[in-house]
Amino acid sequence: METERVIRERRSIRKYLDKKIPKETLEELVELANWAPSPSSAENRNFLIITNEETKKRILEASGKQFYDPPVIVVVASNKEWMKKEGFKKRCAKWEISDDETIERHFGEWVELWGVQDAAVATENLLLAAWNRGIGSCWLGVFEEDKIRKILNIPDGYSVTAIVTLGYFDKTHEGKRKNPNELIHWDMW
Repeated sequence: METERVIRERRSIRKYLDKKIPKETLEELVELANWAPSPSSAENRNFLIITNEETKKRILEASGKQFYDPPVIVVVASNKEWMKKEGFKKRCAKWEISDDETIERHFGEWVELWGVQDAAVATENLLLAAWNRGIGSCWLGVFEEDKIRKILNIPDGYSVTAIVTLGYFDKTHEGKRKNPNELIHWDMW
């Protein structure tokens, strides 16, 4: 499919067929998700692929119990403390910034936002790549992060950015979007 068509046709799917998504397909989707742009080329995103029925049930319970039984749930997490890693310090050295205090002063406020942006844009790639393969998805907007972190044993310093359900489907629905003129502001608000 061409990119524009995939973007326009993709819908949030909430009812899935009882059909397994092959492991290789899930790995391909994550590989394509990781091609998304990344602030400072950090690739600060981790993908937890959940197929275990009991774990999926617990995640859905911590997500408002709003969905049918998806074959797969993908939890996307980012490291809130990635700037403290040596890789980021090496990037800062290119800009002649080398000590922790200066790095924190210059980048501290932005780093957590960068992690969210990094994981979010990768999540969009995941949604589009899935649709292109005939796999539906839904980005869950409501979840209890502390419960999700506990269920999946996500380490301290990481935050859950997105939860996505995936599965094959047989029905979709018509999509509507606002007119772009309602959203565009030229030069200032």
